[in-house]
Amino acid sequence: MKKALPIGVSDFEKIMDEKKGCYYVDKTLMIAEWLNSFAEVTLITRPRRFGKTLNMTMLREFFDITKDSGKLFEGLKISQTAHMQELNSRPVIFLSFKDCKGSYESVMACMYKILLRALEPVLTNKATEIEEKVLQRMVDVLLSFDFGQRAVLQDAIYTISRLLYQHYHKKVIILIDEYDTPMISAYEQGYYEEIHDFFSSLYGSALKDNPYLERAMLTGIHRIAKENIFSGLNNLDVCTVMDDQYSQYFGLMPEETETLLAYYELPLDESVQAMYDGYRFGRQEIYNPWSILNYARNKKKEPYWVNTASNELLVQAMLHANQDVREDFELLLSEGDARVPVDLQTSFFELEQAATLWGLFLNSGYLTIKMSSESGELQAVRIPNQEVMISFRKIIERYGGFQADSLSRLFDALQCKDIERFKRSYEQIILTCTSFHDGSGENAYHMLFLGMCVYLSNSYEIQSNVERGHGRADIVLKVKRPGRANYIFEFKQGEDVERLAKEAMEQIHEKQYYAGLSGETILLGIAHNLKQCEIVSEVR
Repeated sequence: MKKALPIGVSDFEKIMDEKKGCYYVDKTLMIAEWLNSFAEVTLITRPRRFGKTLNMTMLREFFDITKDSGKLFEGLKISQTAHMQELNSRPVIFLSFKDCKGSYESVMACMYKILLRALEPVLTNKATEIEEKVLQRMVDVLLSFDFGQRAVLQDAIYTISRLLYQHYHKKVIILIDEYDTPMISAYEQGYYEEIHDFFSSLYGSALKDNPYLERAMLTGIHRIAKENIFSGLNNLDVCTVMDDQYSQYFGLMPEETETLLAYYELPLDESVQAMYDGYRFGRQEIYNPWSILNYARNKKKEPYWVNTASNELLVQAMLHANQDVREDFELLLSEGDARVPVDLQTSFFELEQAATLWGLFLNSGYLTIKMSSESGELQAVRIPNQEVMISFRKIIERYGGFQADSLSRLFDALQCKDIERFKRSYEQIILTCTSFHDGSGENAYHMLFLGMCVYLSNSYEIQSNVERGHGRADIVLKVKRPGRANYIFEFKQGEDVERLAKEAMEQIHEKQYYAGLSGETILLGIAHNLKQCEIVSEVR
């Protein structure tokens, strides 16, 4: 009987429970790398669903002085090292903010519950009369959910550290998982400034000049600037997706992926690589672990990762992007890669500029580094794989003002060579999409082209304004697979849409844009005038 796949299980103790018999990819040497580092506070940024919480609970089980974790680590790589002497050697404060999202009230209520649980171990410890009063005040505020008294809690982690040190006479390990989730949610919903000071004080008192701190690790998707929430924190070691530190411990390396799939009697073939491979953390090639686990269970190559969270922050960022970013974005989707400015040292919601926007896409896992530039000014980035390309569909729909699934219906008609259905779908888009109502038609043309890039890139080579025959066609779809047709699009803009559509078709023939295309080719002359549209077609 095969071991169970721990899909949705991010607790190390549960996965290693002998009764459950879950498949585990051994990442325990991360403990050794951390112990061998000199960083007092380490921040690791990685995309969602790449194993951050699992690794943080692994660290908790290894260090927690209140536990006996010997059996959990038997036979694992860390057990073969001298670092096992550190097993269950320290008091641990473990906080996970991954569920702290939503409205201001929801985030603060979640924070209160987490801090109350963190306080519980020290409530029964011996304390001075003054300390007992401080603790009681914190508990009263937490139990009452009095958000107006949140300042009382800003030193909560520091206070717990001090009391644990007094009890065990050992400095503490602080682990904060998904530390940035509350602030991402606050930015998306418009109350970031309202909670910024609280988190700045909470993290500052816990991590800066805390004499009871042995070391701390934080994980998240984004790095929030040192000058902001980590103001004055000089002992912070930040490890982003571009750094080699810890690069092999989040996600699956190729050999780990191949071993896992072979265990479940699946090959690691080119189609799996195209769908789920393509990430680079530092110099390490990485597969998406969430998708590989789901593929191993379902035996279907589907987009699993893209449906696990909202991409609202990315959509909002693109909607407010400047022209340079838009042009780079179009190049990225059409060519597969682009050279862009990247800033991973500051989050987009702190400083809205091109470099932090591209950093947002990298941190979130929607892009990956193709080739790192030593100068650091521009980085070659690309879309990692087909699964992520699929996720760009929703972004394009929002970015272009299209109704949900309208592009899907439009391009499905193309692939089925159903030109009449294509015309009906296109006319409906013209009526409803704001990109076609600005009078210029240029933005609408770009949106349609980007939509083709994300919907049809697996089946077609997509060309825009590329020299063909005796001129440059607006859009050419060159089929990659037999049995489908090539397409040539020529667009016109003006009041007399019937005449212009015919002129577009005449231009296709005059310039012989179909030169060099083999097999069936469908020609489309399309004219726009605000909400009016005329399409003429021919099959060649």
